[in-house]
Amino acid sequence: MEDLEVVKDNTYSIAVDDSSSRVSILNTKCGLSKISHVLKALGVEGRPFSFFGPDAGITRNYERWANGFGYGCVISWPDEGLAFPQMKPNGCGMIVSRIDEAPTIDELSSRILRLSENPPSLMGREIEWDAGDSNHFVEVLRVESSKHGDLNEGDYCALLHTSASELKNLMYDFDRWSEEGGKWIDTPFGEMLVLIDSLASRYYSEFKKLEEFSKKKREIIFDHLFDEHEIICNPTHQGLFKENEIRLGLYESTDGVYPLSLRPDLPVYLVQGKENIKPELLPNDIPQWKKELLEGINVMPHGGGYELKINTNQIKMTQKNDLRLFKTSVNGREYLFTNPSQIPYDYRGEKVLNKIKEWDLGDPIVKMEQKYTVKI
Repeated sequence: MEDLEVVKDNTYSIAVDDSSSRVSILNTKCGLSKISHVLKALGVEGRPFSFFGPDAGITRNYERWANGFGYGCVISWPDEGLAFPQMKPNGCGMIVSRIDEAPTIDELSSRILRLSENPPSLMGREIEWDAGDSNHFVEVLRVESSKHGDLNEGDYCALLHTSASELKNLMYDFDRWSEEGGKWIDTPFGEMLVLIDSLASRYYSEFKKLEEFSKKKREIIFDHLFDEHEIICNPTHQGLFKENEIRLGLYESTDGVYPLSLRPDLPVYLVQGKENIKPELLPNDIPQWKKELLEGINVMPHGGGYELKINTNQIKMTQKNDLRLFKTSVNGREYLFTNPSQIPYDYRGEKVLNKIKEWDLGDPIVKMEQKYTVKI
């Protein structure tokens, strides 16, 4: 599409190459085009950029998708005095703790029900149990092998994947941010809400409070579910990591370990972070401006990402009446869709772990097998 020409070179991908990553990259170029039009309208020099990690793919959040943003990516823009609420940062993350004793699945479910019926408070708000929503869950795992100083073979760990659902509406209330000074700017791919200067700074500050809440929420939940636990890691993989950078499904992985949960039938890994992307792994003909953005981007996926059951190299996109349509053909059969999360999907597996190794993003130092998974 002609309106994508302005951002045709504004991406770089190391994703597993399948229909999910391809359609996500195509959709995110629409979001980059929207940002580019906003920058031009405001007289801001520079360009938006998106890096797609190993697990890049579709998102089940249709509003974010419809606004032009996929998942498993880092999106940046040149001005720290701008914010774009339609990207919908939520402070999602995963906590992993070593536990002294592993409760049975029935014992843990009873504790969860008690917690949800009598929720603890945090920062003046009751905590919501949301680990049954979307792709959130809690697991008990057994360490199969470890090079981590605080974990040994045979130890038990617990993992919780959740976000600050209690505060997301503060970030997602577009009417509120518009009334407080945000501007809606028309673009070929739909309106874009932009916050400028002090309002953008306030948005970033509110997100950091949300992120703090999200991390403490995971800790408090574990305090109530397990008699004793020792936190191994509790990183964020979704949100504003800088005033002009959002990560959707990717950690910033310079220090410490990061949980990688691929799917329920595969092991969970703790991966030791490394500085990446290494310059020697990039092609020689990459433009210097892009090379500077990629070196030291320090990414790590948190999961496998979604794998669409419709797999094809040919995905075409059209825009009709503010609706983005994706068309594909498999074995002579055509398929047209707007919301990819309504297409049958699965979670990717070891392909993502192989990409981590291929790009030397980190070292898997702990391997854990699920004893059980709970989604209630």
